[in-house]
Amino acid sequence: MLIELPNGPGLPIAIGSLAVWIAGWFALHGVVGYSPSTAFLGEVFAHNLDNLRFSLLLNVLLIGIPLPLVWHGLQRSPVFLRRAALMLPPYVGMLLVIGYWLEIRYWISALPVVVPAIAGAVADA
Repeated sequence: MLIELPNGPGLPIAIGSLAVWIAGWFALHGVVGYSPSTAFLGEVFAHNLDNLRFSLLLNVLLIGIPLPLVWHGLQRSPVFLRRAALMLPPYVGMLLVIGYWLEIRYWISALPVVVPAIAGAVADA
């Protein structure tokens, strides 16, 4: 199997981290209060369609071109990096639904997985 699901001593840490994240979210929400959404899905979808060509260009240049290197590097990466890469498909799916496709800064969150994978692919070549 290419990616092992977490088990063993790391699983309680992962569950504890999730619990701390949820508690922190509720604590912050309680301190700061509720803030209404400034963008609705219809507005986001219309914006994405208006800027579709430029969005495709930016995303293909930033993600599409290095994607074969990422894939090659992940196949030879340590288990912890392959497990971290499991967050990429749900993250991309979420961005396709609620994100502005023109925003390249969304990909900053993926850099801790993408950069080591590319480095592994280049070192393997």
